[in-house]
Amino acid sequence: LSALEGGDDGLTFYQRIIPEASKYLVDGGYLIMEIGDSQGKAVMNIIKKEKQFCPLQLVKDYAGLDRVVVAQKARF
Repeated sequence: LSALEGGDDGLTFYQRIIPEASKYLVDGGYLIMEIGDSQGKAVMNIIKKEKQFCPLQLVKDYAGLDRVVVAQKARF
């Protein structure tokens, strides 16, 4: 049920997970997250603000809707 409670804009969990994810990924590791069909641009913007990630791809589902965001932790 908590996954359905993403705050007023639905982005609360992405705003918490993305900044913390680099602690758990090796350099060059991938962060792959399922998103709501209207959240693609917003989640990509959150990733762009985090200097340790490079947003790579916004994957669409079979209906042509944004469904998955793929980012890679920078190699230092």
